[in-house]
Amino acid sequence: MVDDSEKLLTSFESRLWILTKKPQREDDWINNDDDITINNNGERYFNITSDEFFSNIFSSINVLSKVELETAQETGDLYGPIWVTATVIFILFFSNTGAHKLNNWLSGSDESYEYDFALFTGAISLLYGYTVVIPIFLYVVSVFYFKLIGFLSLTKIVSIYGYANSVWAPAAILAMFRGFFSNGFISSVILWAAVLIGGGISGAAILSKLYPIIRNAAVASDNGKLKTIYLVVLILAHIGFTIGVRSILIL
Repeated sequence: MVDDSEKLLTSFESRLWILTKKPQREDDWINNDDDITINNNGERYFNITSDEFFSNIFSSINVLSKVELETAQETGDLYGPIWVTATVIFILFFSNTGAHKLNNWLSGSDESYEYDFALFTGAISLLYGYTVVIPIFLYVVSVFYFKLIGFLSLTKIVSIYGYANSVWAPAAILAMFRGFFSNGFISSVILWAAVLIGGGISGAAILSKLYPIIRNAAVASDNGKLKTIYLVVLILAHIGFTIGVRSILIL
């Protein structure tokens, strides 16, 4: 019984060492004792430098930047989309709080502000849902249903959507300044301006990267009409997403 326990402990320690050891090559993830291969592909999705991260952000908001055909099926990083989206969620929440605090301060009101965490959880669901669900749906339909040739990899699509969320950070900060105005009309104009800037630039950035690949893949698959359908669906989905963000930015 003791021998069995020692063997179990040794096996557990060896597995833990394998999981925590940074691999130098793919073979490092092979457990020869149990003939079990532990997949190390996940690390490459999060292994980017700061320069690459900021370069991806600037590229994501550049509506003139496109995905080269040669790199369409390369893997995209997931670190950026996760980090950027989380940051935007907190800034959206801060924008609401800041706008209300500014409005109370300038109006001399001592009304306490009750934090609406339902909006916070709603922002999490909306942004991560849009960043993940739409790319998965787009990829599955394109690759497995329409069988488009030369389509983007799933992680590449998630990366495009995730980095495009970065536009919402300055847009949300702009929306916070509506708190300086007690006039409802001016406040509403600032809010809608921020929403249209965020939705417009992020949507244009996504389409500028996805549409050329979709168009070429549809033509290569002898189904050129699909590109128009894709364009309409992507635009409608982004409009719905933008309206969802607008519902989060309330005073």
